[in-house]
Amino acid sequence: KYVHNAEKADPMRTDKKAVCSNCAKFNKCSAADTACKPVAKKGAWAPCEIFNGKKVSKNGWCLSWSKA
Repeated sequence: KYVHNAEKADPMRTDKKAVCSNCAKFNKCSAADTACKPVAKKGAWAPCEIFNGKKVSKNGWCLSWSKA
């Protein structure tokens, strides 16, 4: 339940301010993913702890969003 553009997440997304860039898991790597490297600055795309370090859009949203 991930979308690159949070505006397209409706009606699942109840908090309209919730986007990847303000999620606790954005620009983070899971402990098991040793190949993942966070980006120096929060760019347009950064690794996500939920998706094993795969990059997600800072404007995206997923069902696992949690406030940073």
